Amino acid sequence: MIIKVSAGLASLLLALAAALTLRVAPAAAAAPTECVGALTGGPFDNVEVPSGAHCEMASAVVTGNVLVRADASLRASASQIAGNVIGQNSAWVCLQFASSLGGDFFVKGGALHTTTGFDIGVTVGGHARVMDNAGLTFIDAANVVGNVDVSNNTGTIEVEFNTIGGNVTLAHNLVPPVYTGGPPQPAPGGCGLPTTFILQAGVMSNINNTLPIANMHVINNSGTGGKTVAGNTVKNIICLNNDPVFVGGPNVALHAVGQCF
Repeated sequence: MIIKVSAGLASLLLALAAALTLRVAPAAAAAPTECVGALTGGPFDNVEVPSGAHCEMASAVVTGNVLVRADASLRASASQIAGNVIGQNSAWVCLQFASSLGGDFFVKGGALHTTTGFDIGVTVGGHARVMDNAGLTFIDAANVVGNVDVSNNTGTIEVEFNTIGGNVTLAHNLVPPVYTGGPPQPAPGGCGLPTTFILQAGVMSNINNTLPIANMHVINNSGTGGKTVAGNTVKNIICLNNDPVFVGGPNVALHAVGQCF
């Protein structure tokens, strides 16, 4: 049996089909905002710093992520980033002065005479990890909800006066005898205000951090630079196979193993 459809009904069915097709079609993703130079205000969905460029972010609001490409740099001051900050073989990446990050801080890379990390009232809602940094790894006076992992770096390290909800790992770093970081902010390559102590030498300084229900692991850090782990309040602390010069305490811990006490 052949059912005849009037021209008007056929047009209506075609219109309904087109409407349904439009409803299920995926929305095109917005291109990230490219930051070269100054960026302020917003909100911005996602931000990308292209290779070789510098982004000076001040009082900006980012509802997504910030991606820092190879040999690029970012300094974010008093800015709110809801997602992650990711450095892909970046030159340096710095959050400072009460900036907040909802997700993770993950940076791979870092050039000599620059500083990567975060300082002075910064909040990180996820985890923080810095690796392959030849400059200063600087995590100071901040609040990190998750874990902190500073591993496989070849520059100066300062992890001090933080409140950390997860575990802290400092492992397989090669600590140099001379300072490798950048100048104090706002000079190029600078992040926050490194202490005069850290500027005097290449050291690994892991001092006065509070993580009362979590653990600290300081393992296989080599090099001739001084290494100090002291004044930390932790559940358990393990310090093994770290080259001298090494100072392992005092720390406040339920259990201490190896070079720390």
